[in-house]
Amino acid sequence: ERMQFNETQLYIFAFSNTRLDIFDEDGAAVTNLTGQPWSATTMWEMRLDTNGDTTIITHKDFAMKKLLRTGASTFTIADFAFEAHSSGYPRYHPFYKFADPAITITPSATSGSGVTLTASADHWTSAHVGSIVRVGTTPKECDVTAYTSATVVEVTVRETLANTDATVDWDENVFSAANGYARSVVFHQQRLWFGGSRDLSSNIWSSKKGAYFNFDVGTALADQSIQVDIGTSLVNEIRHLHSG
Repeated sequence: ERMQFNETQLYIFAFSNTRLDIFDEDGAAVTNLTGQPWSATTMWEMRLDTNGDTTIITHKDFAMKKLLRTGASTFTIADFAFEAHSSGYPRYHPFYKFADPAITITPSATSGSGVTLTASADHWTSAHVGSIVRVGTTPKECDVTAYTSATVVEVTVRETLANTDATVDWDENVFSAANGYARSVVFHQQRLWFGGSRDLSSNIWSSKKGAYFNFDVGTALADQSIQVDIGTSLVNEIRHLHSG
């Protein structure tokens, strides 16, 4: 894969088992990044796209990566970080209710840590630790901190909940260890797009226009995030996106 930063600076990305080597246009080594989540097998399933100094790398089984050119011979790599409100919350992830629509959750308190969310049927797994759960008709965020059982997790409430009533109005962040990550990525028309995830294979999500790390649907204005299932009568799996 190659990255063209400008007319005179071209980089070649060489992926191998848990490693990325970066070369310049003459083939000279620039830097290497080790300890990466891909293997010699999974790297062939990855997708990536570049805009300016930023490259996004995706695979359904590990968190999206942001590869950033910080200088002519320096690069950093980190998990993709979604934007948040200036106060820290809410965080502008895409969200979805993966559980059956009839399943309710009941919070044990409206604020604080060590609060339990009890589901009316089995849903939780240990992989949910680290996920974000939103509760209520006006969604308020909770961070899952511990797994107790298939019906109970502990959370830290980040935004005070309206009440402790059982509710069907709740959802989870789309991209997580519990639900998988984006399969494909592309920059297109001033938006960043993710296509398909492990558990939502036919869905597509865009950032807000001109805000590549903000996936807030807001009130569905023209410049806000677009999130849709393109499923038809066939089982679809989005594996690649192309800007054309």
